[in-house]
Amino acid sequence: MRLNFLPALAAAAILVFAPVHAGAQTRAQSFQEAVNLYENGVYEYARTIFEKIDDPLAGAYAVLCAIRSDAPDCDRLFREFDQEGLSSAIGGRIRYEYASRLFGKKDYAGALALLSTVSEGDIPSSSVAEYRYKRGYSASASGNYDAAIPWFVKLNELPKNSLTAPSRYELGYIAYSRKEFGTAEKWFKLSARDKRFSAISEYYLLECRFNAGDYAYVVKNGPAMMETVPSERRARLARIISESYLVQGDNAQALRYLQMQGEVSAESRADLFHSGSVKYAVGDYAGAVADFSRMKDRSDSLGQIASYELGYSYVRTGNKVAAAEAFADASRLSFDKTIKEDALFNYAKLAFDLNSDTAGFDAYMAAYPSTEKKEQIYNYLAIAALNNHDYASAIEAYSNIDELNPEQKGNFMKANYLRASQLAAGGAWSDAATAFKSAAFYLPKQDRFGQLSRYWQAESLFNSGNYAGAAEIYTDLFNLSALDNRKEGKVLSYNAGCSFYNLKKYETASKWLDIYLASKDGVCRKDALTRRADCDFARHNYKAAATAYGKVLAEYEDANDIYPYYQQGLAYGLSGNKNAKVNVLSKVRKASSEAPLYAEAMYELGRAYMDQENNNMAVSTFEALATSTSDNTFVAKAVIGEGMAYRNMQNYEQAVSCYKRVVDLVPGSEFAEEAVMALNSIYQTTNQPEKFLEYVQSKNLSVGRTDEEKAAVYFNTAEQIYLAGNYAGAEAALLRYLNDYPSGAKRGDAWFYLADSYRNLGRNEKACQAYKQAVEVLGDGSFAESAAYNYARLSSELMHYDEAYEGFCMLERIAKMDENKHAAVLGKAASAFMARKFDKAVEAADSALATPLSVQEEREISFIKAKALLSSSRRAEAFEIFRKLAANPSTGEGAESTYMLIRDYCDSGKYTEMQNAVYAFAEKCGNQTYWLAKSFIVLGDGFREQGNTAQARKTWESILQGYKPSSADDDIIETVNKRIASL
Repeated sequence: MRLNFLPALAAAAILVFAPVHAGAQTRAQSFQEAVNLYENGVYEYARTIFEKIDDPLAGAYAVLCAIRSDAPDCDRLFREFDQEGLSSAIGGRIRYEYASRLFGKKDYAGALALLSTVSEGDIPSSSVAEYRYKRGYSASASGNYDAAIPWFVKLNELPKNSLTAPSRYELGYIAYSRKEFGTAEKWFKLSARDKRFSAISEYYLLECRFNAGDYAYVVKNGPAMMETVPSERRARLARIISESYLVQGDNAQALRYLQMQGEVSAESRADLFHSGSVKYAVGDYAGAVADFSRMKDRSDSLGQIASYELGYSYVRTGNKVAAAEAFADASRLSFDKTIKEDALFNYAKLAFDLNSDTAGFDAYMAAYPSTEKKEQIYNYLAIAALNNHDYASAIEAYSNIDELNPEQKGNFMKANYLRASQLAAGGAWSDAATAFKSAAFYLPKQDRFGQLSRYWQAESLFNSGNYAGAAEIYTDLFNLSALDNRKEGKVLSYNAGCSFYNLKKYETASKWLDIYLASKDGVCRKDALTRRADCDFARHNYKAAATAYGKVLAEYEDANDIYPYYQQGLAYGLSGNKNAKVNVLSKVRKASSEAPLYAEAMYELGRAYMDQENNNMAVSTFEALATSTSDNTFVAKAVIGEGMAYRNMQNYEQAVSCYKRVVDLVPGSEFAEEAVMALNSIYQTTNQPEKFLEYVQSKNLSVGRTDEEKAAVYFNTAEQIYLAGNYAGAEAALLRYLNDYPSGAKRGDAWFYLADSYRNLGRNEKACQAYKQAVEVLGDGSFAESAAYNYARLSSELMHYDEAYEGFCMLERIAKMDENKHAAVLGKAASAFMARKFDKAVEAADSALATPLSVQEEREISFIKAKALLSSSRRAEAFEIFRKLAANPSTGEGAESTYMLIRDYCDSGKYTEMQNAVYAFAEKCGNQTYWLAKSFIVLGDGFREQGNTAQARKTWESILQGYKPSSADDDIIETVNKRIASL
């Protein structure tokens, strides 16, 4: 606070002189008389005398008298004096007096300009202190502190006088203004000794101690000043006392003095900050929110603290959405490193809780790689993922923790087991095997859950073709007597036998199957008997095999289960018992022509009749086969067999007819090639070679084949087998072609057929790999389109969402068919979202929305876009879409969008809006009971947030009473029970 402090000059008593006639005096006497009058303060009378004297000095004195008497014309007289540049012995004194006049009128700039032309020698010694004070004060008031300080210091070099204290105060105030609080404190302590300045100096001393961080001094001395301090300073004093109490930890006193401060102006950031801080400290979070949010600029150090405390205040008032924004603001500033880190952590947690966005945690760990919170973060992510049944994310999170505690190990195993079950259900056996292995990783071999996990690991390995790995686990579990009294434990020996059988270790397989059969377990007995017979057959012990297959037929006779009949017939034939072979295989005639292996068994029966030289029965059997199957490969084989029977009967005409029929039926195949060779033999036998040449030329057939032609024959045969729907046979034929002719012209088609065969055989993992290979070889075309589509679709079913996205991108690049183009744009959006490529998902959704879509497709894609935006914390954009979708709450997307809006109300602390929205949803939800139940769970959450736990409990209990789960994985009841337990 500026103070212009000059002591009033004592007016001299006016002396009354008797009038003297000028003529009776000399000029010198008159001048001296006027000077005496001037020096005694009789300025107007002295002026009249000076003006009568014709002398420059007298004229100068007259100007001086006019200035001192504040005559109306003094300004004009000084200007004339100053403009004319009149020199005078008292010119410096005139300028000093006029400067003093300007000083008195607070024209400090004008005063300073004149005083700078005056030296101390120009004025009486009694005015030196005042001169120094005025020069210093004028400079200070003009903002030139550097020029002011020396004059105040020089004033303090004089003997103590009435201006000593004012100058000390001014020096203190200048230092205070410059935030040089130590220097200011020194001068204020000196000025406080003067009663005139004690109150104001003590106040500023308090401010200096406050700014120096001596809050104890402030709370000790400040309160006593509240009653005496001028009213204009009371609010400021209350503020610094309040802040000091706050720092000292006395929140109640801080609040008391804050209330004394009165209304805080929105223009004062510092006051708003302090007010918010005090309210935050005393738990008035709504008040803290009001004050901190009124701070227009929070980009400095105070702003960082304000945003940080604002974030916590929003959390305490239930507005998590606004809290996340406030913490994000605080995390972007670096003034306080501790606040920056904690704010970023809290933002990351809220972004995940509100939006399922993990980017915040990624950013936090990137910024603080050695953070102790790393384990806490991953554990939090894992628990949330488990609760959301996102087992893959839970596993990923736990895998990032260096050493799991017992609870984490339990959850990790649970997540792996459930994830493995999901993968196995989708046919992703290789991934399932890995997950089942991890589920048992921390458990001893005797643990029942570990044994069950290892059992399913073996099952997954078996289904993925890793029979050695499966056999090892089954053997180990059996030796441990694992899973006794469980169905899995009872079939361990059977599973081991099947594994060894597929490894072609038939001796070992037989032993395991015998163990199982001895157990009398009936679950897999039929297949175990069959596999046991297969072991004898594979070891070429055909008599034993025939007997073993007979055991299968004795216990499980079924005309349509042709395999044991077929295998027993083969075994009899290979052991030389032709009649027994015919007897067994003839029973197949009673089976349905649609039964598996019907065609194979009928063909073998025809061959068996030929071995008996019963060619008529052979012809009859082959004809029956040819007319009962739509598989051209077996038609061809049957007709070839018929031709052979006619040849045996020397009925060459009928034989030739059969062979020509085969050539027409499956041209370019191995069957056609075999038929051509048979025709050549017949024509040679009948001495008609010219007819063979004529036939070959008419059909444009090549007898001597090049390697390319042989490759084509192999491919054509494999293709015929594939087209006949014999996918197991096609697999073998196509693999032979690809292995024998890796650069064959038809290798792209072969990869496609092989992929399709794997798919039809239920081996989706291999199908995916083969479809991708087909696309890479084919490049484009209809097969490439179909391969890309199937690769993408199967990858999605196997939960390989990155590969699915890759596949739909491939499809989009090469598709020519409108339906495939459409599938590509839709599939890209869905797979990108599932692969957590949220930016790509938004981009793909926008592309899809720009194409013609059905109403349902538009809803689905819009919903994917909204979820992807939310997972990227682009919350405002996401909820704009959710609001549109929620207009139709009876649809799946509309119902979930309505739920998202209800959650947003709760997360934003808008409990009334939330309650109204839940009840409105209940009236319009249609059959969307799952999302309605989820919304009532949130309603209970809102009651609990407001402290109404009784109403929260009632709300949740009402769900238990009225809700009926729609599926086995419905989580409503589980979630509600957890909520109630948490109370």
